[in-house]
Amino acid sequence: MSEPRRATNPYQARDELRGLLLVTAVAAVPDQHPVVAVDAGPIGAGALSDGAARSLVSRIRVEIGDLADGDPEHRIAAVRRHLVAEGWSVVRSATGGDTLELVAVRAGYTIAVSRHRAERRLVLTGETPPLPA
Repeated sequence: MSEPRRATNPYQARDELRGLLLVTAVAAVPDQHPVVAVDAGPIGAGALSDGAARSLVSRIRVEIGDLADGDPEHRIAAVRRHLVAEGWSVVRSATGGDTLELVAVRAGYTIAVSRHRAERRLVLTGETPPLPA
């Protein structure tokens, strides 16, 4: 199991999160290549509410195509198996309706995965733990 490194600064945490998201995407859809769609950070946590950023977080979104026919729940199940095997705690999972979702946490990192039934892609969004600015 690959535990996230103890990031000593927000930039290391961002790099760690990016790697975690890319590996998770490939674990779910091994025959496709993930793309980093958004890489925001490090940015101030709480800066919008009080105007001061005492800590920094990064938010990254990775997308990966899912061209295979079949049940989209299979991909969410693959993500779940991968994350649980890597020591993540799944704190939310919803498979009903048009959107399938899963949220997992570990060592202050959060990963959310969604798959809309009408689309052929997985969207993985992650956030780093807040670190001192």
